[in-house]
Amino acid sequence: MGVGSADETLRVLANKLPVNLRNPEVVEHYRRRFPADA
Repeated sequence: MGVGSADETLRVLANKLPVNLRNPEVVEHYRRRFPADA
């Protein structure tokens, strides 16, 4: 796991979207898959 992967993991754990998530149409699906209260 590189530094970029670790940074992305920390972003997800902080309830932020990944940097490489470029398609705004999938944000709702992403939020259901990775809920903030999990």
